Amino acid sequence: MRRVACCSVVVGDGVAGALKNFHRINGTLPERIVVYRDGVSDGQLESVHKHEVTQLLDCFKAIGQDYQYEMTPLFSALTVL
Repeated sequence: MRRVACCSVVVGDGVAGALKNFHRINGTLPERIVVYRDGVSDGQLESVHKHEVTQLLDCFKAIGQDYQYEMTPLFSALTVL
């Protein structure tokens, strides 16, 4: 599962690991994902959306391909200033 390892380096081991464990336990990938992001200043909002959210969406696609699913979960990113 090369793509999972690659995307987990970018967005953190926690996201990829959580998705792998979810699949192992439930036999499917999640339909909804909520990410809570704290500690973002006003000046970082655009950067967080442009980079981190995009990386998460790319990670979902890569993991979906590894499990032969079209992974398009409902995704919400909550950012706290």
